[in-house]
Amino acid sequence: TAIMLFLRATGYGKDYPISLIDPLTGDEFEYVVDLSSLQVKEITEMPDANGEFNFELPRSKKQIKIKLLSPEEEKNITEVDEKRKLAYGEDYISNRLTMRLEKAIVEIDGNRDKSFIANFIQSLPAFDSLSVRSHLIKVEPGVDTNIKVKAPSGEIVQTSIPFGPNFFWPKL
Repeated sequence: TAIMLFLRATGYGKDYPISLIDPLTGDEFEYVVDLSSLQVKEITEMPDANGEFNFELPRSKKQIKIKLLSPEEEKNITEVDEKRKLAYGEDYISNRLTMRLEKAIVEIDGNRDKSFIANFIQSLPAFDSLSVRSHLIKVEPGVDTNIKVKAPSGEIVQTSIPFGPNFFWPKL
């Protein structure tokens, strides 16, 4: 993310216009993000020697170990999901979140068996799933792309910077 932001800022300038929705009026408005003002996320937790983080699931109270996914693992998940989408057509329901959890959770209460973990994830309470994903975002190094913007109505909009086609190919 840091490299993408640097390349975008040096190639097209630090100003990145985005469109947002005013939560009070529902109207779209434009906001210009100053890419140079974004900060590197503060790392508050370090992984162990194996690159794993200890985490307690808030609902089921299980002790788990999680790891950040490598770019190769992310790419593999996307490829598998896209192949399934082609095979099953429009009725296909993506399970990328489940696949990510199966790669990220490496241990549950001392058990590292992949089939045990996969079965456990199938019955994982939604709040536990959200908590794991939120924790992974928290411990992942990078740039904080979350911003707070004051909408024309005065309401505050909290969002993260979208990395869509306009980010890479702005309308000049």
